[in-house]
Amino acid sequence: MRDSGEVGDAGHWALGHATVALEYARRSFATVESEGWIDYRRASAYEVVARAHAAAGNQQQRDEWVARAAQACAALAPADREGIGEQISTIPPAS
Repeated sequence: MRDSGEVGDAGHWALGHATVALEYARRSFATVESEGWIDYRRASAYEVVARAHAAAGNQQQRDEWVARAAQACAALAPADREGIGEQISTIPPAS
């Protein structure tokens, strides 16, 4: 797993690589926290964590992070809210 320091590409959840997805999500969230980001990157990082938990079969954690993502999304400017909101709405249930 490469460490670019960026929040974004967490496609491992889609491939069923739950362990890698959870580690990436943890690192993405840590970056958001350490940088103090409160914009779309925070909502996106929450989405990444929710997707990782969905891939890992953790329904309760998935639901908690979906709620956090939705709350962070609601605080965004309308232009940012639309894109992130669509992504949040496609987070699958835990498998």
